[in-house]
Amino acid sequence: MVHIPVEFLETGFDRLKSGLDRRLGFPFLKAKFRKTCGYELNLENPQTWNEKIQWLKLNSSGEDLVRAADKLEMPILVEELMGADACDGLFAKIWQQSETADGIDYQALPTSYVIKPTHGSGWLRIVTSEHPADAADLQDQCARWLRRKYGHRQFEWPYLQIKPRIMVEELLPTPNALGADDVKIHMVNGKIGFVLLVKDRHGTLTRNYMTEDWTPFPSGAGDPVEKVYGWDKMRDVALELGQHFDCVRVDFLSTPTRYALNELTFFPDSGFNTAGGPEFDREAGKLLTLPIG
Repeated sequence: MVHIPVEFLETGFDRLKSGLDRRLGFPFLKAKFRKTCGYELNLENPQTWNEKIQWLKLNSSGEDLVRAADKLEMPILVEELMGADACDGLFAKIWQQSETADGIDYQALPTSYVIKPTHGSGWLRIVTSEHPADAADLQDQCARWLRRKYGHRQFEWPYLQIKPRIMVEELLPTPNALGADDVKIHMVNGKIGFVLLVKDRHGTLTRNYMTEDWTPFPSGAGDPVEKVYGWDKMRDVALELGQHFDCVRVDFLSTPTRYALNELTFFPDSGFNTAGGPEFDREAGKLLTLPIG
């Protein structure tokens, strides 16, 4: 039996498969979409939210999308777009960064922090005094992150152009849970389309879709939810950044006393959102007008 290195399966295979898929008219992508979403993907005349996100993945471009997806470059870009005064206190503190797996000085870090690579999505480790981590284990994890490429398989191209680095940032303190809540403001054509609040991600996870006024989205789809701390500022930041992109999800971390702009995301759920259900898929799709034609 021929041994195929893990690194090839995570990078070379995805690159080969994605290139072939594009040349053949995206049969692999369409098959996955059909299996995940339950209907055929229409790239010629997309109507649903998931279809339109798939279209954006295949038709968007621009250096700013790459800079915004880069977790270290994003705050710099946001400051350029909004001005330094508007960004005062907006981001979590960055304790350290490194281009190599062994470049982090763990002895110099506080007892609680988040460590993650700059070029992926969902890759992170949270370290606290209650959930400590061995430095050698973290170094091994960082080495694996740096070897990997993110974005080939599902055509999330901005991640492929990011220089892989490791960053360690401040962990926002929370009273009784590991990790802050997520407030994900979906900007569509310069307006707030809807908001997703994700609470207790490391416990009993809940997801609520809401309008800008924090009423259930789509209408009647759930119970009312109390606004988070700092919502007015989060909304203003999202509205400002939303003027620069056709579609962008402005992601904040939220605690009862603190918030921070965490990420900018251009292809939410990579266009495979099933958590919202069919009605959400249809209604959210109506909000987004694509630059077609």
